[in-house]
Amino acid sequence: MENTYFTWEKYSDDWRTELLNALGLYERIANDKFPEYGLNNLDFTFESNKRENLEDLSNSLSEKYNCSELKITEENGLYQLYGNTEKFPITEDNIVFWELSFYKEGYQFDSKLAGYGAFNDNEKVEFLDYSPDKERLYYEKAVELYRKENLFGAIVNWNNTLKVNPKDYHSYYDLGYAKNELNMFTYAMKDYDKAIEINPEFYGAIVSRGTLSDENEEYNIAIEFYDRAIILEPENPQAYFNKGNTYFNLKQLKKACELWTKAKELGAEYAQERIDKECE
Repeated sequence: MENTYFTWEKYSDDWRTELLNALGLYERIANDKFPEYGLNNLDFTFESNKRENLEDLSNSLSEKYNCSELKITEENGLYQLYGNTEKFPITEDNIVFWELSFYKEGYQFDSKLAGYGAFNDNEKVEFLDYSPDKERLYYEKAVELYRKENLFGAIVNWNNTLKVNPKDYHSYYDLGYAKNELNMFTYAMKDYDKAIEINPEFYGAIVSRGTLSDENEEYNIAIEFYDRAIILEPENPQAYFNKGNTYFNLKQLKKACELWTKAKELGAEYAQERIDKECE
């Protein structure tokens, strides 16, 4: 059903404000001298005009994000859901993507993220273990949480992996993919670029970087990345297919059809749908 309280218009219009609020929270935490990568909780409040919206959201936050101390109150016909996150390493990236993940999660239940803050206890700060043998643990945890649609938890654990091994280009690639799902194209591009910097022959990251450029209407840049991918793996159909999509966006239908046909010849059966729809 379409949202009636926290509408798509409000959700999309406030997106940039939410990003700035998250950056502001991180700045306040840093100014309070809380150490980078120290573990901390956030408290949060959601609001909605229907109790059942917040009840469903509460269940999701408990099961998916392991939130605690969840309670719902009501005042003048408006309902609030209060709760705490589990502890996670405090970094700018983690704060930003916590906020955006929860903002999006609330929208799924017609509820708005109305407030949040950090616990200010600098006395006994705990840290995770970032010794080399933990790399696989964090990476596998990230994949597990991603499959459970917990984008925030996945991003935190890929960042943990990179804290252990800053050269793990797979984690940069996965971060880019997850951040793109939260519509943070600029952040995703930086992660894809880092993966490619570490491994210039990383086909998947190069194609994904081209796709992001296409989505941002940077068509010439997208084509450059697809051409780079084709040189690396000339028998892989994906870059041909995506390059065809970019030429279609450029309204160069003949070129697009040639590329989709090439992708089909290389085994991309999915290209047939576009050929049937767009090509003579």
